[in-house]
Amino acid sequence: MNWTPEQQAILETWGQGQAIVAGAGCGKTTTLVMKCQRLLEKKPDARFIAVSFTEKSAADLREKLSKKIDLTSGGHWVMTIHGLCAQIVRAYP
Repeated sequence: MNWTPEQQAILETWGQGQAIVAGAGCGKTTTLVMKCQRLLEKKPDARFIAVSFTEKSAADLREKLSKKIDLTSGGHWVMTIHGLCAQIVRAYP
């Protein structure tokens, strides 16, 4: 795939959390899926949280990730920002 300079920067940056902010249809989900896949290639025991804003986009992200990665093992979280906050509150009341 031909990555934009912004996407390439995301795919090449390691050792820190990242936020991908961009408009609709510009490749955020594809970039995030590739980033998660590369993370697990580099470090198979890694865990990640992939967060989206809407239920629709989180479901799309989960579907695309599940085609590349086994999400049922490894402790990966793919959810909305609201779901993430709820998980944190449940875990640390």
